[in-house]
Amino acid sequence: LNFATAMPVGKDAEVVITGQTSIASNAPQRFETKFTFKPADDHKVRVNAAIAKVGARRSSLLDRRLGQLSFQATDEWRVREGLVLVYGVDYSKFFGAGNDSSFTPRLGMSFDINERTRLTTAYTTKTETPTWSQALDLEGASVLFREPVFIEHLVVADSRPQMNKSRRFEFAIERVLDGR
Repeated sequence: LNFATAMPVGKDAEVVITGQTSIASNAPQRFETKFTFKPADDHKVRVNAAIAKVGARRSSLLDRRLGQLSFQATDEWRVREGLVLVYGVDYSKFFGAGNDSSFTPRLGMSFDINERTRLTTAYTTKTETPTWSQALDLEGASVLFREPVFIEHLVVADSRPQMNKSRRFEFAIERVLDGR
């Protein structure tokens, strides 16, 4: 069962609640809230919190279900026309079969050099390419539902799953070639 709902909170805020549950033993169980607040025209603050029991096959490497608690806070700030900064933090912690955690700062910038050229940079975590059972847009927020996860998708050391702690610096120049 997948569910999602969006609720406006006043004129400048919104809460999105999503969840996923199943009676299958290896299916993900997840509850997530996303809070978006616009304190000013040039700021958009997002706070996400999620708790999940990740479906994992019982094996000699992992003998209990794995859970994950995640928290993310970001501020998107339009410094001036054509210049946007995004900064914040991500924190995740395993529970149950593991106790590893990860803390990652978020930093990004988008700068319009002119009306056809944009420079973007970001310090971020590794981009995942998961498969999704369903994705839907709800009030401008993308809501994603995961397929079941198996132990082969996790790194295990000393019978404990480890968080992916890889980071990268992205740099891109976008150019509109013509109006078509």
